[in-house]
Amino acid sequence: MENILAQQIFQASDNFVQTIGGELNKTKSFSFGHECLQNSIDAAISHHDSFRLLGGSITYRSPNQSKATAFGLTKLDKWTKTIKRCRHLPVTWSERCSALMRTRSQYTWGSGCHTLCTAKTHEDPIIKSRSSIMRCLLRRDQYIANPSMYFCLITPPSLNHLFARVIDGLCTARRVLIFSSQADDLKARFQQDAVPNFDGPISFLKQVNEMSGFEHCVDKLIQYGLTEPEQWLHEIRSVWRKEQFKRIAANRPAFDGVQHGVDRDSTIHHLRQTERYEPLLREDLLQNAAVLRLLLTGGLFTQSINSRHRKRGPTDCTSTVGGEQTVEHVSWYCSYHHDLRIPILHLFHLIIQASPAFRFASIITQRDAALQPHIQLIQSVLIRIWRAHI
Repeated sequence: MENILAQQIFQASDNFVQTIGGELNKTKSFSFGHECLQNSIDAAISHHDSFRLLGGSITYRSPNQSKATAFGLTKLDKWTKTIKRCRHLPVTWSERCSALMRTRSQYTWGSGCHTLCTAKTHEDPIIKSRSSIMRCLLRRDQYIANPSMYFCLITPPSLNHLFARVIDGLCTARRVLIFSSQADDLKARFQQDAVPNFDGPISFLKQVNEMSGFEHCVDKLIQYGLTEPEQWLHEIRSVWRKEQFKRIAANRPAFDGVQHGVDRDSTIHHLRQTERYEPLLREDLLQNAAVLRLLLTGGLFTQSINSRHRKRGPTDCTSTVGGEQTVEHVSWYCSYHHDLRIPILHLFHLIIQASPAFRFASIITQRDAALQPHIQLIQSVLIRIWRAHI
């Protein structure tokens, strides 16, 4: 039976070779399937019992199920292992960040070919892997910095697993719409109101177009994203950040105010300057940048915070001002750092009226426009205060 099957395959392959012009590139071709098929086409062509598609993935799920596939979990696990190894690289924060950006395709490879799993049982491992990125960038096991603020304000959003799987899938769809001969058909199928009867790229695009933080992103892709990719990607990131800021303000009262809008360029301008260090000042500026990143994302520890985590109650400051040793107390009130605070004392009446997000993390919100011209001076003073406190 196997010999008969091999003969039939050989005849079919011979017809195929004749159809395409009588010659195959033997170094780029292979046969696939049962071992009885080996050498059926040509003895020089290698034979495999498995293969992998490059540029896409095939998912098999029962109808009406959003269960994560074993293949998807394998990709997530692979990138997580890479993240843990990157933590030990003897490089700077920005270089570790770049390394993670370059390797995220281990997780997002094949995105856009089928609907995303949104079940909590799948998102929990994603959030745990996101925590691995925080530990990698901060180089510590315990941290209190807000991950959402970290990915919205400090790092590229594509380091966030939930964002990366969507944006990389959309970029794959964009390439298909540009280069595929079936682009018009794909656009027509997407714009139909009917629900796709099978899981595939169209169902992915319809799903993402209605997701919180990505509303109408596919409509915009078809409208102008094919010809203006930079503007399209910028708008997607902006919409996603606004949605994250709303969630941050709801979950962390200390960041109240960011939900109304953040002047991101002004907020991180000093950080960008600090990261452009001169060789002789490298160590000092790297430490300044590290402190500022923690300040902006709520990652600075005080003795009171440490006590609360150990369930010992708050800890009061021993300075003449007294009171609980919170981040705001150290930044603006603690008498131990009064001399360091002298350059910004004339701004104190504006600071105490600023949003909670500014008083806690020096983030410029819409309410803090009056402080925008002085943000670099204020953050410089806060860096010196916290380096002295630490």
